[in-house]
Amino acid sequence: MKKMLAFSFFIIIFSACSNAPKDAQFIVDQSIKAHGFEDLKGKHIQFEFRDYAYQIKRGSFGYEYTRERTVTDSLQNSQEVRDVILNGEFTRTINNETIELADSISAKYFRSVNSVAYFFQLPYGLNDSAVKKEYLGVVNLENQPYYALKVTFDEDGGGEDFEDEFRYYFHRNTFKLGYLSYRYFTDKGGVRFRKVIKEKNVNTMIFLDFENYKAPEASDLDSLPYYFHAQKLSLLSRIENENIQVNKLE
Repeated sequence: MKKMLAFSFFIIIFSACSNAPKDAQFIVDQSIKAHGFEDLKGKHIQFEFRDYAYQIKRGSFGYEYTRERTVTDSLQNSQEVRDVILNGEFTRTINNETIELADSISAKYFRSVNSVAYFFQLPYGLNDSAVKKEYLGVVNLENQPYYALKVTFDEDGGGEDFEDEFRYYFHRNTFKLGYLSYRYFTDKGGVRFRKVIKEKNVNTMIFLDFENYKAPEASDLDSLPYYFHAQKLSLLSRIENENIQVNKLE
């Protein structure tokens, strides 16, 4: 019965707007412009998330994501731990010395760094070559209309997470990202729903903070707007990025 109610709710709100553009690529392109992300190439972005300092660099060489943290052991010895993804290749250094890691550990750290960078740069990554986009319709979330897009990934170029599936919700008037949900399969898997709680404008670029909700693993992604509306999701965490800086790449 609950699934039928959720489905009926979804159909009603999808039918609310018959004049919506049905070109997913157009919606993503407009959103990237709305967030000021037309060209990240040549940018050096720095920010802090929880206990780590991050850097994102994009240039003629490709891209580089860096995560850094100072760790102090029981003897008060400090170690500078630095994780780097350079064009898809992961390296960890401690006090500037490269550390050899088991493949499983390296993959875990890679996913952690890549995930933070991916969400921080949204909606920029939605034009990657492995991304498959499909327009679904218009959804009413908290009394506002949003274009709903389904995003999946090609196996070729989609990384080890190519089976993950997303829904993105862009405001019908501003094209800004307001909500998203996804199902992932690595690290035991799960289903999440995120709501934008704050926009941070830095050098004409808009970065987002989120509330992160947990949904039952059997949840249909297309039903999550209904469950959010019905307060059936559990708040898991807040995704808040601090001290954001955007500069030209030297």
